[in-house]
Amino acid sequence: MKNATFSICLLVLLVFTTQSFVNANLQGLGNVNRYSYVVSNWFNWIVKVDLDVPAILEVGSIATINASVTVVEKGLGEFLSITVISIILGKMSTSDYVGMLSRAGEKASISLNIPIVIDISLKPGATIPSALQLVMQGYIEFDNGSRRQVSFSQNIPVMLFVPPSPVIAFVNSINIDSGVIVQVTINNFDIQPIYKVYATVFSNSSILKTQYSDSIPGNSSVTFSFPAYLDPGIHTVYVNVSYITSYGMSRSFVVATRIVIPLKPRISIQANATNIVYGQSILINGCIDPKARLGIVLEYSLNGFEWNNISSVESNENGCFYYTWKPDRALGTAYVRARSIPTELYKEAISNVIAVSISKIVPIIKLSTNSTTLYVGDPYPTMLVTVNPPTPIPITIMYREPGSTTWAVYTSAKTDERGRAVIPPLQFFSKPGTYTFKALASETNTTASAESSEINVVVRQIQQTNTVQNQISQQSQQNPWLLSKENAVRIGIVLALSIAIALLLLATGRRKLSS
Repeated sequence: MKNATFSICLLVLLVFTTQSFVNANLQGLGNVNRYSYVVSNWFNWIVKVDLDVPAILEVGSIATINASVTVVEKGLGEFLSITVISIILGKMSTSDYVGMLSRAGEKASISLNIPIVIDISLKPGATIPSALQLVMQGYIEFDNGSRRQVSFSQNIPVMLFVPPSPVIAFVNSINIDSGVIVQVTINNFDIQPIYKVYATVFSNSSILKTQYSDSIPGNSSVTFSFPAYLDPGIHTVYVNVSYITSYGMSRSFVVATRIVIPLKPRISIQANATNIVYGQSILINGCIDPKARLGIVLEYSLNGFEWNNISSVESNENGCFYYTWKPDRALGTAYVRARSIPTELYKEAISNVIAVSISKIVPIIKLSTNSTTLYVGDPYPTMLVTVNPPTPIPITIMYREPGSTTWAVYTSAKTDERGRAVIPPLQFFSKPGTYTFKALASETNTTASAESSEINVVVRQIQQTNTVQNQISQQSQQNPWLLSKENAVRIGIVLALSIAIALLLLATGRRKLSS
């Protein structure tokens, strides 16, 4: 009787002591520690990361961690895209997409829930230091479409607490293609065995599995696993372990974990045009089913195997996204698709592929000159090249001499933004005849080859008489008074000669009369 009384008193004392210990430790579980980190090595971007983490993480529970990212100073590039923030504890991890930030003061916040599951066996009531790992990844996009990947990682100190119970259950999960493998381990930390052990696994109030063991020896464990075919979504899985102690008392222990079965969404895209010329734009729009806010990467390929980034966008609350794409060069046939960025709830998905023909500009070239009739020794005329549509492209001026069938290069130039280029005189005509000129545009990444129509310049031989007459004519036109003066001189000379002849005839007549 004394032994029985002693045993009862010992059990009552044990129960009371254990209950007091639990309450004492749970009072601190509501405390939250804030951690702040400044990232300053992302191409002059200065970003502040704030985390709210429970001061004590209870094994078997689900911890909520709030994270926020704030731009302190905007650096190089157009915008910063945070594609994923992950929280990792042992083999468990949780992550989510954050979004795009483009200016100082802009902020994005998310909440992450992670089950507190550890791989090592800890005694009931133990509190040990550990660390969560924060991983942040993204990229900076520049105005030319190029991107630079950025990342940041940090270990966050935490305390793990094991509830005070002689029996502790641990639950873990492994994702497979058709569902998940649930693994449950029951540890008996008492030196005495436990009996009639029932482990019932629930998911959202539905029983997934019931495992029975006649007994578990002291300081030993039992592990069982099974496949669970869960629908996509978030599932809270509970394991309720009930048993009878060696003293004949019924006890139980409950552990919970969070299992996420990601869903593979469906993405469809279309474009408002499938045939464009370089310089034109197309509008790409698409939708996600089910409706969700997700990061979307638009890509193009020239062969259907190697894909290049166009840009990143974010779907709205209706799951729709839009992007205006202006290709930076003529690509021929480009295959365009959309790819979703995977998150904790959604797998990566790839849309249908659309083919877009992006052809080169076929320029229309016109060559003109300020003169088409010149003389040997004159400089080549000034020429003007115009390109439509106005495009800066390299131009080669070709010419052919009289009687020749071979084209030679006269000079090279490049049109300006207005599609114009002035060709000044660079040579002198060496012989008479008809000279022929034309302008050629070579093929580039954005324009096709093109050729202007031909223009002819007639070069004449200079005659000396013509030159003198021309000079006199020009002088007379420029100075008409010179011609009047010369006429007066000529008239004076004629008059003088006439008078001299008259006097001579008069003298001769007188001599004849006198004789």
